[in-house]
Amino acid sequence: MSDTSEQEENWKKEQIKMASMATIPKDPCLCSSVSYIFQHNHYLFVRKDSRFLVNTYGGVDVSLSVNNDGRAVAVYVIMQKRELIYSDSEIFHLNIPYKSSFLAFREVDPMERLIKKQIQNNPELTPNAILVDGNGLLHCRRAGIAVFLGVRTGIKTIGVAKSLYCH
Repeated sequence: MSDTSEQEENWKKEQIKMASMATIPKDPCLCSSVSYIFQHNHYLFVRKDSRFLVNTYGGVDVSLSVNNDGRAVAVYVIMQKRELIYSDSEIFHLNIPYKSSFLAFREVDPMERLIKKQIQNNPELTPNAILVDGNGLLHCRRAGIAVFLGVRTGIKTIGVAKSLYCH
């Protein structure tokens, strides 16, 4: 077995493990761990771990350098009622070439670092859910980058892909 196919087999095992660790909330608004309080015509989400959030959602993406030099930037933002309340980014070097169905192994680490940095420094801003540019459960092994990020951070994620993933 070649190094590439052995690596892919290991990645597939990791994806299956991640898929088994992912949970799907039964509540369609993705707030099953949240209590609701109505205040000033807005829902105030009170997390059971005592962190307070008001209509707060995050988004994360990676963009590649236009110079095709292996550099990329990961960006993480948090919005509250259409207002940007947090943003951070990290420039990093891509060490793994793109391989269809294995995006998480290439891009999830800097995304995870940004989110964990926000949780460490500004835990009160932790969003109800994070939109991830990529697939989640709609992945051939039910373990797209959104699943990886959700399992690793403990925050609900939603995979938002530009197109239907068919593999």
